[in-house]
Amino acid sequence: MKWLKNILLDLLITLLILIAVVGRVDWLLVIIIVYSALILLLRVVVLFNADMMHTVYKRMSDTPSWPLHLLYAINVFILSAGQRFRITVLWMLIWLFSWLGERKAKSSGAGKKTRAGR
Repeated sequence: MKWLKNILLDLLITLLILIAVVGRVDWLLVIIIVYSALILLLRVVVLFNADMMHTVYKRMSDTPSWPLHLLYAINVFILSAGQRFRITVLWMLIWLFSWLGERKAKSSGAGKKTRAGR
């Protein structure tokens, strides 16, 4: 259950997206847009920076990938159902770069535990 702590922020963001879209809270959508843009930038940087990839995916090695992908899918669904297509594209890109980063980390061994890391 340690992995639940790692996805707590993602759960909160999904809840905020739901509130913003269903409740038509425009100021909350602005915060979500800024957050989404920053997360997308982070995902791109992590994908192309080996040191950051090692740091991020080592920290997330105890977290199964399916909860994050499920939350990303929920975010994309909520945003597209609410006709917030620009933010939907941001979240689709976040999801894509997350998946690509995960694959790259697995192939390079960045997410593996070492003897010293146990």
